[in-house]
Amino acid sequence: WDPNSEEAPSPLRKGNFDLLKLLATQESVYRILEREPPNPATDNNHLQQTATTAFLREFFVERLKTHFTGHLKYDRADDFLEELLLSTPRLIPGTISLVDPSGLVRMVIGEREKVVGEWKVCAMQVAEDHTDIRRLQLNLMMGRKEEEVSVEINEEDSFQ
Repeated sequence: WDPNSEEAPSPLRKGNFDLLKLLATQESVYRILEREPPNPATDNNHLQQTATTAFLREFFVERLKTHFTGHLKYDRADDFLEELLLSTPRLIPGTISLVDPSGLVRMVIGEREKVVGEWKVCAMQVAEDHTDIRRLQLNLMMGRKEEEVSVEINEEDSFQ
C-alpha cells in the first residue's frame, strides 16, 4: 500500500491476512502432530521426537480455545509462536536431552511456509476451476435450458 496514493487499503485486508496466517499456523501444527511416529528400531532419536511431539500437542491443546477458536484479537498466530518460543524447555525422561521450544517454532514456521505455498497454488487455480460454472451461468443468462447446458458440459468432460 502506498500512503501517497489516493486509494486506501480495504478495511478487511488486515483481518483476512490475520485469519489466513492463523489458519496456516494451525494447519502446520496439525501436520507436525500427524506425522508418522518414529520407529525405535531404526531411529536413534525416537525418544526426542516422541517427547517433542507430545510437548507440542500439549502446548497446542492448552491454547486451542484461546488462540485458534472464536472471535478474538488479531495476531493470535504470532502470540502462539511467541508463547511457544518463551516456554521452558523440558527434560525428556530416560535421556539427557531437552525438548527445544525454539526448534519447535522453527519447525512450525517451516511447515507454515509449505502450507502457504500449497494454498497459493490452489488459489491461483480458482479461476480455472470456475470456468464450467461461469459457462453454465452465461448459458442460463442467454436463455438456454439448464438440462441442455448440463448435458453439454458432461459430454465435454467425457471427451477428455
